[in-house]
Amino acid sequence: MTHEDRLAVAHDLAQRILAKYGDTVLGIAIYGSLARKADTPYSDLEMLVATTDGVPEHDTEYVHTSRLKIEINYEQAENYLRRAGSVDTDWPIWAAQYRQQIVLFEREGFFAKARQA
Repeated sequence: MTHEDRLAVAHDLAQRILAKYGDTVLGIAIYGSLARKADTPYSDLEMLVATTDGVPEHDTEYVHTSRLKIEINYEQAENYLRRAGSVDTDWPIWAAQYRQQIVLFEREGFFAKARQA
């Protein structure tokens, strides 16, 4: 699977997420190797969905029909922004999620707020 194929799957998933959760979605972004353009034919797709507090935080992992492994992290916007503005022992693990992204959707400059944090 190519970089462009993974991007196409991500765009499709973003539309499906928006159709399901509607106005509760404040932002959808890709992070990880795909966002860094360092993905290989066997890389997975990692996505973040920032929501209002009406959607419970949860992670979803599965294998897409294209055989691409998908990981989608649903996080409430308030928690995401708080984590973006703090440095803790897990920062080296999570920093790229805040700094290296491909934004697929955002409402009211959500990811710009996260970068400022």
